[in-house]
Amino acid sequence: VLACTNVHSWCVVHATKHAATPCSAVGKMALALLFMTAQLALLAGVILESSFSRCTNHDDCMAGEWCSPALGGQFTTSPGVCFDCWSAKMFYEARFRNASYEVYPDPYERMAEAAGDAWLLAGAQHCSETDTMPARCDHLVNSLQALSPLTLVVFLLAVVLVVAPILDDVDDAESTFLLTE
Repeated sequence: VLACTNVHSWCVVHATKHAATPCSAVGKMALALLFMTAQLALLAGVILESSFSRCTNHDDCMAGEWCSPALGGQFTTSPGVCFDCWSAKMFYEARFRNASYEVYPDPYERMAEAAGDAWLLAGAQHCSETDTMPARCDHLVNSLQALSPLTLVVFLLAVVLVVAPILDDVDDAESTFLLTE
């Protein structure tokens, strides 16, 4: 008997039992897919929230960033999200100089309307004063330049701690496959 250590393995084991009816097998596999979809949505949320810190003022953001209107439900600047200054320039030129809005991947024109003219002007002013590398992501370049060997060691150890259990699971699956052939 296989030990079911997580929802996915439980679903697979019980869906593939000889006594499982087709409906129950499909239901259990659908549960596994639903659970996996929920996990992916949670992962996407964590990635987005950790990539774009929240802000209520342009000064809350790192060098080369401004407090852009946030996506997610409704567009808002309280809180907004810190984003690279290229978008502040694009918003400014599109709103006040009759340039065209970027159209992909987000609805920038609606974001500009939600932020308001005063917010966009303040963001453009903030970026003209703080953006030292207009064609690059300032805080990312600064962080990479400040990277220490110890940080790299910690990163590599974290990678090993994540990858090792995955490789162990792959090895166990291969062993099980070879034993049941």
